[in-house]
Amino acid sequence: MSRLPLSQLTWVTLVGDVDPPTAASGLSSTVLARLAGRGSVRFAWNRADIDTSLRPWQRGLLHSLQLPEAGYSSAPISVLGHGHREAAPMWMHAEPVHFAAGLDRLSFLDLQGAAPVTGEERAALFDTLQREFSSGDFTLHALGGDWFLRSSSLVQIATSPPDAAAANELRSAMPRGKDSAVLHRTMTELQMMLHEHPVNEKRARFGAPAINALWLWGAGSQNEMPSPSSLPVAFGSDAFLLGLYRLIDRKPDPLPSSALELLPAIAKQDRALIVATGQELSVLESRWIEPLVTALRSGTIGRLDLVLGEWHIEATRSALRKFWRKPWPPTQWERT
Repeated sequence: MSRLPLSQLTWVTLVGDVDPPTAASGLSSTVLARLAGRGSVRFAWNRADIDTSLRPWQRGLLHSLQLPEAGYSSAPISVLGHGHREAAPMWMHAEPVHFAAGLDRLSFLDLQGAAPVTGEERAALFDTLQREFSSGDFTLHALGGDWFLRSSSLVQIATSPPDAAAANELRSAMPRGKDSAVLHRTMTELQMMLHEHPVNEKRARFGAPAINALWLWGAGSQNEMPSPSSLPVAFGSDAFLLGLYRLIDRKPDPLPSSALELLPAIAKQDRALIVATGQELSVLESRWIEPLVTALRSGTIGRLDLVLGEWHIEATRSALRKFWRKPWPPTQWERT
């Protein structure tokens, strides 16, 4: 049977929100190490960058779609992804976090990984905040398990994602710009409401860090979002992905259980995008990366790109033939 030319084979991009150098500690990560050694690895989207409204994987997703970061702020796109289209002047993520007081400064703890906020805790906190929070132009909204702050006026601010707040001195990542003072006051008001909440009293008994602040980030307006001219077939359910596709009245397909289930569905596609956020590296390797590398080696697909947090890994079938190249474990990748 004749083989299709490389130009007619599917180019697959897999997006995840893990950080391989950190997540691979204690894991063999042999598949990813071999792929990195024979393909190429680039430190592409620094999580410490405060001058962005996007998390590293979101920046990588836009890069893979050849879309600029400007105009695609995380909050308004995610709100749209939750099916909420409203011409509000501005939306922001309102992420429950922990501020820890040091001797001379505050530090930041993202609670998504460490002592995560449970659904029950979110519901109890939201009921209190929505009932008592009143700060002029701002209102708090819960959409699909995520929290957002809606502003009825267009405020001139720049916000940084939680990744940047955790990687920098907190003061440098706080909201900045002409109208930042009003946002600082809003964050302080929310902190006061959270301080002695029963949810935090219960967390303290179990030694879990208090949910004592809301981090406001990803600020932008749905009025500013340009519609992409075209987008490839996509699989996933993340709100940011769904929002991008709703801009052109399309919807990504549900994420299959593994690449083995997906490959027949993309056989005749030029491009295919897989967004598998919220999955651990070991799961990504076994369910996605390993079968995709096998498909690349056999010529079933023509190119494989991985966007894993800050990292961009790419390989072609010809790259996999470079057997003399040694594996490059993620723990040895360099952030330069």
